[in-house]
Amino acid sequence: MKGKGGAAGNYFVLNTGAKIPAIRLGTWQSGGDLCSEAVKTALDALFLSFVYCLRLCRIRRLFMDARRLFDGMDERDVILWNVILKAYMELGNEDEMYRHFSEFHCSGLLPDDLSVHCVFSGSSSNKFVEQVKAYSIKICSFESNLDDVILWNKTMTEYFRAGKYLMAIDCFLEMKRMNVDYDNVSFVVVLSAVMGMSDMIIGQQIHTTAAKLGFDSFTSVANSFINMYSKMGYLDCALRVFNNMKELDLISWNSVISSCVQSGFEAKSITLFLKLLSKGLRPDQFTLASVLKACSAISEGFHIGKQIHVHALKMGSGEDDFVSTALIDVYGKSGRMKEAELLFSRSDGFDLVSWNAMMAGYVTNQDGHKALNLFSTIQNLWGDVSGASLAFDSIRELDIVIWTAMISGCVENGEEDRSLGFYHRMMCLGVSPDEYSFATLIKACSCLTALEQGRQIHANALECTSDQFVGTFFVDMYAKCGSIQESYKLFKRMNVRNIASWNAMVVGLAQHGNGEEAVNFFKQMRCQDIKPDSITFIGVLSACSHSGLVSEAYGYFHSMHKTGEYVATRLLVLEPFDSAAYVLLSNIYASANQWDKVNETRKMMKSRSIKKDPGYSWIDVKSKDHLFVVDDKSHPQASAIYDKLEELIQIIGEEGYTPDTDYVMHDLEEEDKERSLYYHSERLEIAYGIISTPPLTTIRVIKNLRVCGDCHNAIKYISKAVDHEIVLRDTNRYHCFRNGVCSCGDFW
Repeated sequence: MKGKGGAAGNYFVLNTGAKIPAIRLGTWQSGGDLCSEAVKTALDALFLSFVYCLRLCRIRRLFMDARRLFDGMDERDVILWNVILKAYMELGNEDEMYRHFSEFHCSGLLPDDLSVHCVFSGSSSNKFVEQVKAYSIKICSFESNLDDVILWNKTMTEYFRAGKYLMAIDCFLEMKRMNVDYDNVSFVVVLSAVMGMSDMIIGQQIHTTAAKLGFDSFTSVANSFINMYSKMGYLDCALRVFNNMKELDLISWNSVISSCVQSGFEAKSITLFLKLLSKGLRPDQFTLASVLKACSAISEGFHIGKQIHVHALKMGSGEDDFVSTALIDVYGKSGRMKEAELLFSRSDGFDLVSWNAMMAGYVTNQDGHKALNLFSTIQNLWGDVSGASLAFDSIRELDIVIWTAMISGCVENGEEDRSLGFYHRMMCLGVSPDEYSFATLIKACSCLTALEQGRQIHANALECTSDQFVGTFFVDMYAKCGSIQESYKLFKRMNVRNIASWNAMVVGLAQHGNGEEAVNFFKQMRCQDIKPDSITFIGVLSACSHSGLVSEAYGYFHSMHKTGEYVATRLLVLEPFDSAAYVLLSNIYASANQWDKVNETRKMMKSRSIKKDPGYSWIDVKSKDHLFVVDDKSHPQASAIYDKLEELIQIIGEEGYTPDTDYVMHDLEEEDKERSLYYHSERLEIAYGIISTPPLTTIRVIKNLRVCGDCHNAIKYISKAVDHEIVLRDTNRYHCFRNGVCSCGDFW
C-alpha cells in the first residue's frame, strides 16, 4: 500500500522544487572537493546545501573549508551565524567561536538565544565568558533556562516557518544532546519539518524516539505521524498508527480518510466514514468533502453521495463551499447535471475550483458547448484560460463553434500566440474556420504585428469565405502590421465598402505618415455620402498632426468641436489612473507651447502617484520575439549587439549625426546624456535585426511608447548606412525609413 512516496531519504527536496542527490560521506575525499562540486552545480547559494556541506567539513575537521563556505554566502542571517557558531562549538575551537560571535555582534544583526547557548555550551574557561554572560543578561537570553522546552519549541517553530526544515530538525536533535525533555509540541513541530523535507528515514527515527518516550500515545503526535506517512505515500504505516491509537479525535479521522482518498483507496475511506458515524462522532465540512471526493471516483458513488448530501443538509453543512463543490463533482461525474446546476445556481460564493468542477461535469457528459459557455463567464470574472484548455482537450467531437470559442477566449485574455496555436491545430485536423474565426484570428495577428501569419490566414480565408466583414478586418490587419500597400490593394478590390473599411484605410494611412492621402480618402468618403464617425475624425486629425497639415486640422477639428470638447473634459475623469491619458494631455500642451499646463499635468501625476509606463521594444526574428529595454544586456547576443551599435554610432557620427540631448529628461553631464541616448531599446532592436537578418531584409520593430526625436533622427542616418529598410511602429504611427528619409516627414 505504498504510494508515490517511493524510497524517501534519497533526495533533499529544496524550496526551489529541484531534487539533489543526497550527499554521502564517502563520496568525496575531502571537504574541498565538496565545495568545488557545490560551486559546479550552482548550489553554493542554497541554504540547505550550505548546511550539509558545513556538516561534512565539521566532521572532517576542515576549518578553512567551513570558513570558505561561510564567507562565500552573499547574505548572512541569524540562522547562518548560528550554524557557524555551532560548528566551532562542536569542534571545540573556542577562539574561533568567540571571534565569530564578536563578528556576528558587530555585523548589525542581533544574536538570539541559540547564539548565546552555543557560546556557553562550547566554553570551558575563557576570558570572554563574562562578557558573553553580561550580553546574555542584557538581551534577556535564556542562560538560566537552557532546559526550557517552551523556548526550544519556539526556536524550532521559527525555523520551520522560515522554511529552514533541516535547522528545525537539528534543533530537535540538539535538545536531546542538551538533555532537554521533549513534550508533545516538540514532536508535532519536528514532524512538520520532516514533511517539509520529505525524509522518511528521519521520520521513522523520530517515530522510534517518540515510541520509546511514550509520546506516540498523545493524540496530537499520532495525528502528525498519520499525516507524515500518508503524505510520503506510506498509507499502511498511517493506518497502523491510526489503529493503535487509544483516543481518536475528529482530526485523526479526517487525516486517515483524506489519506485513503489521496492514495486511491476510496472504498476504504467510505468504510472509515461509516465507522466514524457509528461511534457517534459529528463530521465537519472537511470530512464530508473528503468522503464526497471518494464517491466521485467509484461507480456506486452517486447513491452514497446523495445520502451524504442529505446528512450534510441535516447538519447545516449543505451550503458550505467545500461540500457544495464536492457535491457538484459527484453529480457531474454521475451524469446528474441538473442537480449539479441547481447546486451551482444557489450560491455566488464559489471559487474557480467549483467552476472547473461544473465545466468538467459538462465535458464528462459530452456537452462541450455548455462547458465553453461557462468558460466564457470564467474569462469575464477571472481571465483564466487554463480551465478551458482542460475542458477543450477533453471534448471528443470538436466543431467550429467550440474552436472559435477557444480561439476567441485566448485573444480576449491577451494570449494571442496561444490562439494562433489553436488555429494551426484546427487546420491540421481539417476543420475550416468560418468568418467569426477569421475575424478573431486577424485581431490576434494585428496585436502581434505578425504579418507573415496574417498573410497565411488571408490565403486560407480566400479559399473558405469572401465575407465583407472579414475583408475589412484584413484591411485593418495589413495596416497595423506595417504593410499599407497590401492594405490599399485589398481595399481597392472590395466591391462594397462600409464605414469600417474607410476608417481602416484613413487610420492606417495616418499611422504610416501618408497624411495627405488620408485626408483625400476622407474627402472621397464625404463625396460618396458616407457619414464619418468619431473614429474617422480621430484618424483625420492624427493624419494632419503627423503631416503638418495645420489648416486642414483646424477645419476638421471645428467640424467636430462638440465631440472634441466632450473628450477633452472627460478624458481624465474616465481614466484618472491611466498614465497614457496624462502623457497624451502633456504632449498636447507641449505641442502648443503651453508649458505651464505641461507642468500642471506632471504635478497632477505626481500627486496621484502615477508613473509613466517603462519603454520597451521588440522584434520578430525567425518567428521568435526578442524584447529589449533601455541599456538592456540580458540578451544572449548582447556583446555582438552592442558592438554593432557602437559601429553604427561611429558611422552615422561621421555622416553628420549629433545626439540631441534635449531629449534626456535627467540632470546629467553632456557626455553622459549623449551615451544615455545611444542605448534606447529601439536602437538595440535595430542592431540585433542587422546582425540577425540578411541584407535587403526589412527590419520591423515595435515600440510601446512614442519614439523620441533623437532616436528618430539616428534611425534616418542608420537607414542610409545599411542595406535594410527599417519599419518602426510606435504608439502614434508607422515610420518607414529608407535611404535617410522617414515616411512621416518628421511629423509624428
